[in-house]
Amino acid sequence: MKKIAFYEPWFFLFFGVFHLHRIWGLIDRKSYADFWIRILKNRNGFYYGIMIILSTLCILGVISFFRNIRHNYCWRWIYIIGGGYLLFDLFAIHTGLKFWNEFLLWMYDTTSPYWNIVWSIFIVLGGFVSVLGLKLLRENLEKNKRTIYRNEESKNAVWELYDRQLEDLKISYKDLYIDTLFGRTHLIECGNLTGKPLLVFHGGNATTAYNLKYCRFLLHDFHIFAVDTIGHPGKSAEVSLSARNQDYGKWAINVIQRLGFDKMSCFGGSFGAGILVKAMCTAPGVVERSALLVPAAVKNAPAYKSINMAFPMLMYLLTHKESWFVKCILPMAVTEDNLTEDILITARCSIENAKIKSVMPQNERYRSLEKYQNPVLVMAAEKDCLFPAAKVLPQAEKVWKQSVRYLLKGRGHINQLTNEEKKMIVDFLAE
Repeated sequence: MKKIAFYEPWFFLFFGVFHLHRIWGLIDRKSYADFWIRILKNRNGFYYGIMIILSTLCILGVISFFRNIRHNYCWRWIYIIGGGYLLFDLFAIHTGLKFWNEFLLWMYDTTSPYWNIVWSIFIVLGGFVSVLGLKLLRENLEKNKRTIYRNEESKNAVWELYDRQLEDLKISYKDLYIDTLFGRTHLIECGNLTGKPLLVFHGGNATTAYNLKYCRFLLHDFHIFAVDTIGHPGKSAEVSLSARNQDYGKWAINVIQRLGFDKMSCFGGSFGAGILVKAMCTAPGVVERSALLVPAAVKNAPAYKSINMAFPMLMYLLTHKESWFVKCILPMAVTEDNLTEDILITARCSIENAKIKSVMPQNERYRSLEKYQNPVLVMAAEKDCLFPAAKVLPQAEKVWKQSVRYLLKGRGHINQLTNEEKKMIVDFLAE
């Protein structure tokens, strides 16, 4: 099936702008020629920056062409023809290939009768690729509105893993569907049906099926309602809510109400804990007790702290090499011992098949957080690159005087709880 990668529209838009700037050469030949001849001779930081950007984009284009060799769009031949030419051009310039440098000097000869023809060709090319880039960007935006998956095959892959992981649990469960103000929402009802009701939220870009395997220790004591976060991989509506406001919190409260409860105890981890935090701010009285594991929205780390995951993810998407995949998520796990087979399978499935949610639930304001006066347990990890304990636990102490706070020593965002820590969560929620 034909797919447009997220970076492809930007490839053409960048090259479009780069070529359109040559209009300058038609307006003022001398200053334009002097500028580029000086850049080529001096080889300063701007020169190397342009060389790196252009060569990287060309290599990405060529890789995209060969990765989609059996189902290519015709416009991808631009990567081979135009990209191949440009890579040679950059190589020849950098190595000082004599005949090519003489050709460039001819191009920048302001007295040439062919000046307007040469640079007009580049300007027309720039206009063409700019229009193509805008068209591809529009198509991607339209697709993003319709689905959170890359295509129908991707959706089937996520659902197949979801069902397989549920079966691995070897428990009785029931599929529930409720209509909320934000869209149809799917839940798994399981656990001790005579126990205390507990609403469970999974982490971002994961699924309820995986989360139930991680939270298996809750099944004996609680009547579990494990919800698929709307707009995330799973079986809820493909409606993406904003992580910057309280929409997720309003959705969570609506889930509780549509299940028929006036109030409910809740448990959430990571992105799911962030949703729970927003629910606590939106309707404090509806969340009876709240257990937050490595939570978002309390005191997130600055975005640059997790930038080291971006390049490995890009390389994995391009090469599909396992080593890049592990490097992509290792900053969250700290050590490879924390990367269980279920974590690897679930993360790989989401990265390959779903449109990843990179924006975590944003921090709630002090005044919003302190509205919540019910019992709350906050467990934060010492080496968490996303929501570090050094920031989260002091903030929790300030806004929730009634809170129980616990440090997961020496662990990162992805971690394994000890039996004592699992018991702490169960005992807290059971009160």
